Amino acid sequence: MPARLQALVGNYSIAVIAVCGLLTALIALCFAEIGSRFDRSGGPQLYASLAFGPGVGFAVGWLLWISRIGTCAAVSNLLIDYGKILVPQARPACCPRRHDQHPRIRLYVDQHTRYPANRGSQRCIHHIKLIPLVAFAIIGLFFIEPQHIQLGSLPPVTNLSTAILLAGFAYMGL
Repeated sequence: MPARLQALVGNYSIAVIAVCGLLTALIALCFAEIGSRFDRSGGPQLYASLAFGPGVGFAVGWLLWISRIGTCAAVSNLLIDYGKILVPQARPACCPRRHDQHPRIRLYVDQHTRYPANRGSQRCIHHIKLIPLVAFAIIGLFFIEPQHIQLGSLPPVTNLSTAILLAGFAYMGL
């Protein structure tokens, strides 16, 4: 994603990431505030139902479900693309030949049936992923050379809107 943002808007990509992060943090604070007012689960569907009626709540619930399924499919598809690049011989020996027509499905299903996840392991993996990421960011701060930062001219509006959409997608895990 950072390379795509750089290609779209140049050095403004850092500002796009920061602005999208700030806007997403504001949305998260709104959800935290409204969530503290309810004693039952439901999220956006519950809030929309109580504010605008059950029809709007129903639509919000379905749109949320469909968008999460689509997001999961897009990320899973990208994961398979990256896996094919990193490990071209990723085809397990146990799989019959009839699955050769659908390598994405085979790899996705194979990984999810072999390694069932539970909350404890997911939480542990989440923390293990964050440690090097935070360390990388902190160490990187010492290598910033302000004299090399030049923004240049503003990018076209279409590139800027595409970059904002792409960076916003990265934050939608909230």
